[in-house]
Amino acid sequence: MTLVRGREEVMAENQNALSRSVLDSVKHICGVEPSMTHFDDPILLHLNGVIFTTKQIGLDPIITTRITDSSTTWEQLYGPDCDVFVVENYIGLKVKELFDPPTNSSTMEALRRNIDQYEWRINVAQPKESE
Repeated sequence: MTLVRGREEVMAENQNALSRSVLDSVKHICGVEPSMTHFDDPILLHLNGVIFTTKQIGLDPIITTRITDSSTTWEQLYGPDCDVFVVENYIGLKVKELFDPPTNSSTMEALRRNIDQYEWRINVAQPKESE
């Protein structure tokens, strides 16, 4: 098993991830099959709220309209240079925390730590204005 991947492999994997549906990716993280649509309204409500939160930590979406279905991709939302794996996990875990929070306090604490870590990484990765 090869653990070291080449730059081309990583770029191809990132490009594939950028073309995935935002809603379907978030539903997957929440444990909901993409074909199940009866949870779309509450998931979309939380998803759009979390996208607004990303603006506050320095990651501005390209589109300003709300996500209403599974047609919006990560690339359409944040552009081709987005670190999609970090952003997808952050948004997915935040939505999961709101949509289906763990009942066990230890699990909730672990989820919260992961969210905080992703939030910090997104914030640090954003270009800072020169003083």
